[in-house]
Amino acid sequence: MMTRSMPISGSTMGLRFKLGQTLSQTMNRMGLWAFWGALHCVFATFVSLISPSAALAAKIEQKTEVRDYRVYGTTPGQLVSYMKRRPFRGDNGPAMANIRPRYKLKTATAKSPKGCKVKRVHLSIRFIMTLPRSMEARKQDRKTKYAWRSFRAFARRHEERHRQIYLSCARRFVRQATRLAPQRQCRTLTRQVKKLLKEQEKACDRKHLAFDRRDFPRVPALPLFRHARFEKTHNSRTRHRASRTSARTPRMRRAARR
Repeated sequence: MMTRSMPISGSTMGLRFKLGQTLSQTMNRMGLWAFWGALHCVFATFVSLISPSAALAAKIEQKTEVRDYRVYGTTPGQLVSYMKRRPFRGDNGPAMANIRPRYKLKTATAKSPKGCKVKRVHLSIRFIMTLPRSMEARKQDRKTKYAWRSFRAFARRHEERHRQIYLSCARRFVRQATRLAPQRQCRTLTRQVKKLLKEQEKACDRKHLAFDRRDFPRVPALPLFRHARFEKTHNSRTRHRASRTSARTPRMRRAARR
């Protein structure tokens, strides 16, 4: 018998044959007309889902360029200290990694009996992703290299998530832009599309901030920052012991002279 399965990636119904049965056996069990009727329904559903009109009305192109934020240091403490003293200049202040979108919007309009309507929206996004790069990796020990790789992987995942948020907002924008009500003048409609893009950017900023609030508390627990805190504590104790030793030495010398 013929069974139906629900694909993981969509909501359309797919057809598959039970193992051990041929196509002719399935047709004989169902009946020829019932078989072709079911096949026609599935084909019609598939065609409706990939209708070219929706794809032509809205288009998003995106490209990502990765740049380096150069960090110097041979120990976890030195690396973290460098990033604190010389951070990357992000959009919202000092940062250790960053991603910036550059938008290019093209809107095509067409006149209709109901007025001017949006015919096509083409949004091009160029992402510039800046990730930290250790410039003295050859001088680092195994523990520091592992801690740095873990931190860089976290930074990449963090910025990739920001990129996905940007793309999600972009898809929402083009959907809304293609559904704008017709206007008497195409110039008015074009201004509405640009205004809608700015509104989506503001709404998207709130999503980015919410994600940062959820993800940033994980940073102190990363191996690089844990090792840096341990190194700082160890160095502080070493300096304290050295200062106490240097303070006692003159007294001992004076006592020996007496």
